[in-house]
Amino acid sequence: MTGKGLRLVGVFCLLLLHSLPLPAQPANETSPSFQDRDRYYQDLLQQLGPEQGFLASKWREYRNYPLLDRAYRLLAAGQASSALAELNKILAVEPGNMSVLWQKANILITLGRTADAKNILARIFTARPGFGPAYLSLAEIFKTEDRDRTAASLFLDALDTGILLPNDRQEAIRETLSIARRSMSREFVAYIVNRLNAIEQLTPPEALQVARLLNQWRLDDEGDRLYREIMEAGQSDQVKRLAILEHAEFMLGQGQLERAMKDLERGENMQLFATGKPVEDGERAAYQYLWAKTLIALSDHANLRERLSDDFFVNLSLFRRVELSYKLAQRDQKALALAMLSNPDGSFLDTASASQETVNEYYLAVYQLASDLNRISTEQSARRALLMLNVSPQTVLRLSNIALDSGWLSGALQILEDVKARTSPAQLQQHPMIWAEYMRNLSHLALEAGDRARAVTALNEAIRLDPRWQSVVALGRLLIEKDRMQEGATLLENGVSRAGPVPPGSPDAELLAGAYVDLARAKIVTAPAATVFPLIRTAWDLAPSESILTAVDQEIMTTRDGLTLLPRWLDLIGDEGPDDQTKAAALLVLARTLKEEKDLEASLTVYLRSIDLHPVKAAVLEAAYLALDLDQPRRALALAAKLNDGEDAPAITAIKCQAASQLADKEQQLVCLMRSAEDQPQSVNAQLNAAYAALALQRTEQALALFKSAYALQPSAALALEIGVIEDQAGRSSKALQWYETAFRQFDSALAGLYVVNTLLKLGQIKRAFAVIETIDPYLLSSEDASRYFEARARLRLRVLAQNAETLSASLADMRRAGALRSTFDIRFSIVNLLFQSGEIEEAETAYTALPSSDRAQAQVLALGGYIARANGQPETAAQRFAASLEINPAQPLLKEDLAYTYLQIYENAQAAELFRERLVDMQSAQLSLADQEKKARFQRQLRILEIPLSFTAFSGLSPSPQTTVFSGGALGIPSSSPFGSVEVAWCPPIIGYANGRSFEVVGRTQWANERGSFRPDDETVQAVVGVRFKPLRTQNLKFGLERFFKIGDQTEDNWLARVLWSYTQGNDFLPFVDPETGTALDGMPYYSAYLEMGRFLQGEKTTLFYGDGRVGYTFHVNRNLIFSPFVYAIGSGNWSSTLDAFAAEAGAGISLKLKTWDTKLYGDLVTLEVFGRLGGEFYTNEGSRSDRILLGLQASF
Repeated sequence: MTGKGLRLVGVFCLLLLHSLPLPAQPANETSPSFQDRDRYYQDLLQQLGPEQGFLASKWREYRNYPLLDRAYRLLAAGQASSALAELNKILAVEPGNMSVLWQKANILITLGRTADAKNILARIFTARPGFGPAYLSLAEIFKTEDRDRTAASLFLDALDTGILLPNDRQEAIRETLSIARRSMSREFVAYIVNRLNAIEQLTPPEALQVARLLNQWRLDDEGDRLYREIMEAGQSDQVKRLAILEHAEFMLGQGQLERAMKDLERGENMQLFATGKPVEDGERAAYQYLWAKTLIALSDHANLRERLSDDFFVNLSLFRRVELSYKLAQRDQKALALAMLSNPDGSFLDTASASQETVNEYYLAVYQLASDLNRISTEQSARRALLMLNVSPQTVLRLSNIALDSGWLSGALQILEDVKARTSPAQLQQHPMIWAEYMRNLSHLALEAGDRARAVTALNEAIRLDPRWQSVVALGRLLIEKDRMQEGATLLENGVSRAGPVPPGSPDAELLAGAYVDLARAKIVTAPAATVFPLIRTAWDLAPSESILTAVDQEIMTTRDGLTLLPRWLDLIGDEGPDDQTKAAALLVLARTLKEEKDLEASLTVYLRSIDLHPVKAAVLEAAYLALDLDQPRRALALAAKLNDGEDAPAITAIKCQAASQLADKEQQLVCLMRSAEDQPQSVNAQLNAAYAALALQRTEQALALFKSAYALQPSAALALEIGVIEDQAGRSSKALQWYETAFRQFDSALAGLYVVNTLLKLGQIKRAFAVIETIDPYLLSSEDASRYFEARARLRLRVLAQNAETLSASLADMRRAGALRSTFDIRFSIVNLLFQSGEIEEAETAYTALPSSDRAQAQVLALGGYIARANGQPETAAQRFAASLEINPAQPLLKEDLAYTYLQIYENAQAAELFRERLVDMQSAQLSLADQEKKARFQRQLRILEIPLSFTAFSGLSPSPQTTVFSGGALGIPSSSPFGSVEVAWCPPIIGYANGRSFEVVGRTQWANERGSFRPDDETVQAVVGVRFKPLRTQNLKFGLERFFKIGDQTEDNWLARVLWSYTQGNDFLPFVDPETGTALDGMPYYSAYLEMGRFLQGEKTTLFYGDGRVGYTFHVNRNLIFSPFVYAIGSGNWSSTLDAFAAEAGAGISLKLKTWDTKLYGDLVTLEVFGRLGGEFYTNEGSRSDRILLGLQASF
């Protein structure tokens, strides 16, 4: 057989084993290799039986493959019967070939010959009971025969064998669980679960399926265990997400809200659904929906509000948002409901992907909520959106009801008219009652809008669709409104005659009562009043409501002379006839109605008429208070005079007091209120009214006594706080603290706790204030006060506790809570500052840039932004922010200093110098501390570097020692043991000369050797040198130099010298003045010095020079201008060339005395003089000779 044929056989066999459709074409060259398939068959045949081996032998393999190949080709072509014939040919030769028998059984199953397949599978089970795929085949047969329990047992048996391919294993578990879900037996489900649990290493998706089954059958404990294992074990994030979603939803359905919340919080803590994670939108939406439902069920509105503001629910569909908003509205959380329907910035949600009905529901819900909350802008936007919708009649009917309740006229009319115009008569008849109500609403809207013609047309259409008396009456009343009295009266008489009995007080009764009132309006024009008033009485009996009385006042009394008709009206409704008491009672009802309708002037007139007829205490009191409401205090006093001084004394006093207040007679008001307090010593309100009046007159002690009396009668946190505030304002903070603590400790007033904290801070008891604030429950405070609480706790924590990472983190969390409740400049600034102090530089920068522009226009904010940028490695940005801050507030000396150093970082030397100069000028007249004096000296030193590019150094050394060894120091111009002299001038050119610690110098030097024991130069050794030096590093004194030597003396020569040097020195300097650890003045400091240099002459013998010098000593500050440094030293020097090889090392002790002089205000001391001496000796030379080393040096530098 060819390689291609072998590949085809292998592919078909593998596909059958995976239970996948067979391809019609051979596999391509990228299919698994024949060797891989060979190994697979070998494993399979080993499971079938060792006696068969690898198809028993190679010759049998090659003999049977052509038949198998043909069988699979026929099967792929859909010729199952022919394929079966080919397999039979193999079995005729080899009847015990289990692999072929199993393939034959599978083909028989596909042909529907399940009985024959069962017989073959029975043979396989007899020969090889552990062959898992055969159990799968038999299970499929029993499943098609609806013998689910047997099929499930066989699927489980197949799993028990442990030799299934992964796809077969998954299918077996899936089928088993599917059967379990369909089962009606709890015991059978438990049996399946126990069998599955016995299978080793269930994969996470398989365990999740089992957990679902357990929850479905309310096997809660076991299901919970599985879910927890899935959620907590090291499973994939996708499996954990599914487990959390399913279990949380199940717990929510069971009403176990806390457990559902724990599941959701676990998902949040594990960041399984976090933005940026590869999470499907559907999973994230389901997670957000469960959060919302759980928070609503728990009434955790604060958490929900916070998540809405963070746009947490961004993946929720519009349908879900509307559903959740209804739930919130039902719980009277309308503001949250509207927030659920809006983006965090208040804009509408995207409706593009939602169904039309959902969009309709959405805008209707937004409009309804906005109307209830008086959100005018949102309401108008929703209106405009609704006008653009193509909505159903039912939806338009709902819209019309909203419009009627909310007074929306023109927009609603347009929508209703558009829908009406697009609706055919046949469509109207499909829902006649809906359309009738719709038409009635349309008529009401048209009437409200002043379009009576349209209203009549709509009502006629409503009567045609719904010829009930209600429609007839509605049309009649509309005609009355249109002043078509006769037509309207005819319809009303028709409608009321058809109405029949209606339950009193029902909506129909109110409608019928209105019809009688309108009928009376129509008849009163022509009919006598005697025939009209019975109609109104009938209306009153049907619905004795305020609307009837209002109708009498506004309709009948305005149609004719109301005062003339009023007595007849009073006669009509009076139970005992036309006497004054009855009339007064009727007038009192009308007066109260008018008052409720806010027609206060008319109400007072009717009150006075009623009192004139028959005064009663209630009427007098109500009239007096109404007169006060109308700012008629003298009339109120006149009415109070009608009351009984004994029985009604409290009311009279109250009226007199309020009248005195309106008359701006504060003294009289206080007298009145004090009398009231004395008359009612047990009345808390009387004491409080007098107390507030006393406060208004700034009679603090009198008010305090009254408040304390009120507190004694009825102790409360509010009164304790009031008393505490008065004591505090009087400067008695300790007494105030006692009252605040009473309100806090005895009444658990969290607000009082804040007052306690503030008072303790005023008294300087910071630690105690912090202890108190930790005991306050912020969730008992208003949002604004809670914000102040978190802000205060954050600041106190920073003042009381060590400012470590934990403290900063806790304070930052508190400050963020404060900002979430009340965003102020101080809070926003503090959040950014705490992020900076915590080392969260990038987050601090993000928070800084997110600040409002008004914040970032403040000097302190700009300064903080500069420090953040500098810490973030952005010195240019830092400099810009520092400069902007100083432009707003120049009085920031420390910021000037930091800006100066920042300018140095970005090589803005001129600007840095200007700031150093400003600070030095400021310091001239100030009394400086020692630390500031040191700072001043450092500024002067830095300004010298920036503004004086020239430096000058002169040195001369004397030594009586013989110079038997050639030294490198003198040649290099270094004050070594060689007695030599030099004069050097160095110049830093502009721009490149100095750059934040890096430097480039042009140097010129004349040097010579001195005669032994003298400062006199040896003329034959005089030499001139010109060169450059470059210091590339900011913090290390590493320099590279190139110098040209010019011959002057006879012992010198022209040459080039390349040199590199490094040095480090601590001590032997006038700075610092202050010990950085103790803050005290320094009397001295350790002195360490190291100097290394290597040079090479590039011409002639090309001599290489080396010099090294190390010192250890101590520097004594004699005074500000003189230092003294004893030290021990070691020097090594060498010269190497083709003719010279010299090296010497010496050690000894020395002393240095430095004096600085020529003091200037801006640059400090410009000249330093140094005298030093060394006494030592050589301890090694390669020439063998050793000598003492004595050197006296003099050096001056500028």
